[in-house]
Amino acid sequence: MTTASKDISKADFSPNSFGHEDIATAFLLDRIKNLSKEAASDLVSLGEDIATCQDQETYIAILDAMREIIFPELIGKVNYGVAGTSAPTEKFQKYKSFLGNRIVDLRKASGMTQGELAEKTGLTQSHVSRLEKGQHSPSRKTLEKIAMAFGMEVSELDPCD
Repeated sequence: MTTASKDISKADFSPNSFGHEDIATAFLLDRIKNLSKEAASDLVSLGEDIATCQDQETYIAILDAMREIIFPELIGKVNYGVAGTSAPTEKFQKYKSFLGNRIVDLRKASGMTQGELAEKTGLTQSHVSRLEKGQHSPSRKTLEKIAMAFGMEVSELDPCD
């Protein structure tokens, strides 16, 4: 028997040996393990986006999208999750809505479905849907993928670029 095996066999697995963090982590991992392939792909994409986001509002929007995937039953029932932060500003909400409408208009003008745009960009259809509804703010990388799918520069897609 290895040392690691001895340690595990001697470990205390009683309910009192686990802290709140352990229980929360186990619950979260169970939720992630049971996601559909599409939802898991969205979560991975959002994880990549959060690694490169450069402002707090985008960070909060990405966290909200992740929360929506992992805990869909809590949509609309949770305050914005980062301690010390508040809900996205009205200006940011308008920006997300503008970008969403811009993507819809360009997609329809190109004769594409959400699924076809998703395929061209490497995003999932549900991610494209959230972007179009203004529920999520795209990262720079996502904007580049979408602009490329429409054969344009990011600055033509996003005037704030």
